[in-house]
Order: sequence, then C-alpha cells, then structure tokens
Amino acid sequence: VQMFVAELDYRFIGKILIVTVPVVAVIILDSIREDPIFVDLIFKDYMITRIKDLVIQDPSSETYYQTMKSISAISSGQLTGKGLYQGTLNQLSYLPEPQNDFIFSIVCEELGFIGAVLIIILFGLLVWRGFVIGMKAPDKFGSMLAIGLTGQIGLQVAFNVAVVTNTIPNTGISLPFFSYGGTS
Repeated sequence: VQMFVAELDYRFIGKILIVTVPVVAVIILDSIREDPIFVDLIFKDYMITRIKDLVIQDPSSETYYQTMKSISAISSGQLTGKGLYQGTLNQLSYLPEPQNDFIFSIVCEELGFIGAVLIIILFGLLVWRGFVIGMKAPDKFGSMLAIGLTGQIGLQVAFNVAVVTNTIPNTGISLPFFSYGGTS
C-alpha cells in the first residue's frame, strides 16, 4: 500500500509479480508432494503442515482442527445468528481460544451472516474513509501515514477473515478492534 502511495513505477511491481507468482505456485505444488524438494529448505515443519492442511484439508490433522471448528461455528450461525452471547460452540470449548484469532467465527455464530456482512461493511467504510483522509492530507507524509495505517487495518481484517473461512493457511493474525489483547 505504501509503495502505491509513494507512486512507485508500476512496471517494477509487474516485474516482481512476474517472478513471484510462478515461484509461489511451484512452492505450493511442491508442498503437497510426499518428498518435497524446495519446501524443506524454505519453510519450517509447522509452516509446511499449514500449507498442506489448506490444500489437502485432512480432518485428522491437529493443525486443521481449529479451522474445521471455525467453519462449523460460522455455519451454525446461519442467516441471523443465535443471538449475542448465545453462541454455544465457543462456550463448550468446541472452538479452542475463540477470543483471539478466530473471533470472527464466533461473531458469525452469534450474529449470523447478516451481522458478519455488517461488520465487514463497517471495516470497509473505515478503510474507505482512511483512504479519503489520506488522499486529502496536506503533505506527502500525512498522506502516507493515513493510507499506510488504514491499509494495515484493512489487510489485517482481510487476512483474518480469510483464515477463519479457510481461504488461506492459518497465520495467527488477529481481527482489529475485536480480538482479545492489547495488540488488536
């Protein structure tokens, strides 16, 4: 986000993508092999397990357990949810440590699809207003600061929702303003 604000040459970004996309594809394909070549050199064992869990989705895997339970919590909320503080999956220790990285699945269980969409819309409005403020800032530093901070929040929300919905591997990224702890 900061590079776009700083008006980096788009051809440079294109060159980086031309190199990065095939490398990432080779690493992902290599990770699902029984005898990986490159992955063992680049990643630690727990990272490889998370990538395999995303691609293969083995229910017997220990690291896939939390993601599986998260999907169950999201689906149990249905359209309108069970009601605020009426979710059962987080109270029965069905979903381990729900107050941290997987708080969005509890939001989906208690507020349903409508509540989850509303929260995503509110985050979208926050990011949009932050970008507008950044674009109208009187100097380059103020613009980069506002857009950089807003971009950080927006990307963190996107990554957290993607992890909770099993779109990307579990990364341990918290949901801003929701997750437990001072860092959120």
